[in-house]
Amino acid sequence: MNNRKSKILLTILLLVGFINCASLSKLSAEESSATQQVSELMDWGQYSRALNFINEKIKKTPDSAELYVARGAIYARTKKDSLSIKDQNKALELLEKTPSQDSEMVKANALHNRAGI
Repeated sequence: MNNRKSKILLTILLLVGFINCASLSKLSAEESSATQQVSELMDWGQYSRALNFINEKIKKTPDSAELYVARGAIYARTKKDSLSIKDQNKALELLEKTPSQDSEMVKANALHNRAGI
């Protein structure tokens, strides 16, 4: 498997892991539901719908680091690396401003996604 495919696969696995962890964490019900919906759309290859969906959620909750991590995963999967990195950085910035109980998990996902691109 080439390096690019490995990075994409790793990003997807992290998103799936993030979503599974989200169900056990203190993420808001809406954030958890949104990341689950994104995961399902991505599983079906519906990246455009996933992106539209997460963009609407970000408009409603612009301070949610979790949503930026999820959108960054969509961008990574669709080979929009610069946008993915931008969203991972935005998530990290938000976590520094407003840390939560889930900050370490979200931070780890954002850093890992950013490094994998």
